[in-house]
Amino acid sequence: MLRPVTGASYYIGVDESSLATDMTIYPNPATSTLHLTGVNQGNSIVVYDLLGRPVISTSFTNEINISLLCDGLYVLRVTTTDGDVITKKFMVRK
Repeated sequence: MLRPVTGASYYIGVDESSLATDMTIYPNPATSTLHLTGVNQGNSIVVYDLLGRPVISTSFTNEINISLLCDGLYVLRVTTTDGDVITKKFMVRK
């Protein structure tokens, strides 16, 4: 028997961080260097290909050298010092 839940919301979800909307990456599509703005503090940056393999892993910086990456779509994951994780997509086209 199913019983309806009343009262407080019991939905499970992740609160959207305001940092995710503040961080921007440019240029997109990129050729050799990717710049990050909107996040001043971070622990690490990892760039993944579309198969989920890490292709670049570095400590936090506002400029990432992507000249060794092949053309295609990649996912950038920034872990901040607060523990928030920000994920953005970008394209490499040479």
